[in-house]
Amino acid sequence: DIGASEPKDMAYMVRLGLWGDGAVFQQFGDFFQAVDKRGVGAMEIVAMDMKLRGMYIARQLSFNGVSFRIQEVPLTPAYKESYNAAVKTWVSAMHMFQQAAQLIKGTDKRKSTSMWRQFWAAHQRFFKYLCIGSKVDHVVKLSRKSVVEGKCVVIGLQSTGEARMAEQYEADAEVFEFASSAKGVLENLVEKHFPGPNISKEEREKLVYGGKKMKENLP
Repeated sequence: DIGASEPKDMAYMVRLGLWGDGAVFQQFGDFFQAVDKRGVGAMEIVAMDMKLRGMYIARQLSFNGVSFRIQEVPLTPAYKESYNAAVKTWVSAMHMFQQAAQLIKGTDKRKSTSMWRQFWAAHQRFFKYLCIGSKVDHVVKLSRKSVVEGKCVVIGLQSTGEARMAEQYEADAEVFEFASSAKGVLENLVEKHFPGPNISKEEREKLVYGGKKMKENLP
């Protein structure tokens, strides 16, 4: 089974024969440029061709004999503090968005509706990333214990947050710390969807966050 959301994720799939000797593309770089330039449509064509040749299938492994147990992850004081700070930040942001919505309500109803759609979608993604982050340390401990016991560890992620982290690195080439996907979601919401075309990025952040200190406390 294989899967890739972007052409670059297929670089390791050399045995598919999509590039190399006897193929249309001599190297992966040639294949990548041809597909990436044409977007999602090209990826769909590649997938269809692979399915036609029996190279790409989707199947579900049997759960026969499989057991599982739910692990309860204890929350650390530091995480609780970060979570509470995040809640306060979103409450402050909601109040600012509400005020902005009142100003544009009579002029552009569609813009107001779209703004709230983006707001709550970002809200959901933010706390999803926050919940995923709270499990990392515990997962590492379980993984190390399992490796010592001679087991093979496979970790599944609902979302990697790669796109948000990439946006942060592109926006600031001098990032010397781990990028926060959760913070990236909120920053993207403020920069792209907070009403006020004549307001600078710094002024938007000050209005929504209520000051830089609150923003810096985000996890």
